[in-house]
Amino acid sequence: MKLALIGADEESLSLVRWAVNEGGHELVSAFDLAGRANDLQEIAPHVRLNEHWESLVLGSAIDGVIVARAGAGLTSATGISDDE
Repeated sequence: MKLALIGADEESLSLVRWAVNEGGHELVSAFDLAGRANDLQEIAPHVRLNEHWESLVLGSAIDGVIVARAGAGLTSATGISDDE
């Protein structure tokens, strides 16, 4: 299965690590990594790092998307608390 990742936190990186190493899946694209690109490239060295996740809806070859919970302290900007 070809996967994409939107955002990056400890939980999503653990899930990606399992999917790639144990599940036999391939991480092909990643978006909005917030400084975690190096961590992700250790797991999936050939992942394409992209800036705009919206390109996923334009007919991509991705089978599934992992979305990070984040907890990035963006409540004031998004109105969504970190624990949601």
